Amino acid sequence: MSIDQMRNDILDIYMHSLNSKVKVNLKRSPCIPNKECNQDKPSKLYIFIGKKINVSSVDTSKYCGEMMDSEYKAEYKIEQEFEDHYPEKEIIFTAYDHNSKYEYMFQHYENVLIFIGEYCGDLIQLKYQFFPVYKTKNGRWASPVDTYMEPYYKSDQFTPVNILFDKSVAFDVLKTTKNPSDEQIEQLKKFKFPEKYFKIENGKAIPIMGRYAEDLVKLWKEISEKNK
Repeated sequence: MSIDQMRNDILDIYMHSLNSKVKVNLKRSPCIPNKECNQDKPSKLYIFIGKKINVSSVDTSKYCGEMMDSEYKAEYKIEQEFEDHYPEKEIIFTAYDHNSKYEYMFQHYENVLIFIGEYCGDLIQLKYQFFPVYKTKNGRWASPVDTYMEPYYKSDQFTPVNILFDKSVAFDVLKTTKNPSDEQIEQLKKFKFPEKYFKIENGKAIPIMGRYAEDLVKLWKEISEKNK
């Protein structure tokens, strides 16, 4: 075979390869499988007042399957314990949330009474289980009355009591509404900050009733027992 003939054969093969259909099989990148855990009750239950150090959102796009909840990594300083003792002064745990309103997301508060369970070796917040807490004038921790949740706290023993909160504890009545009408203000006073539980001064709602942290823990246990 001459050199020219060899060149022609190579050219024919090359042109044929260009005209042929090329099949490309794309492989999906491996996903991160969800950890299987069939543990219904936590092996340990940590109930404590926590001061927020950092709460960050976790990227769940690489997880296998569809995630219905947002995932968070939370780091808190333990201020006061009520249940099992955690051996460190700071704790890191995972939390999940599904489109909660701003005020019902624990990470938006500086201090919370929060409930963390140990499941298959992982520390996970009991979903939606927390109370925002504030210092009182006598140095204790307490939570003002949440008028939305109050109807669910059906307890004869752990009802709200008069509490003198620290003078810094006050809520902006008009925070969520710009230029509210008189009717809107009255609605806020009636449903969110009723006179029974709050004193209104200069556009601020000052809590005058609530529950101390110790009673909140007892209330939570009472409700949990009823819901079993």
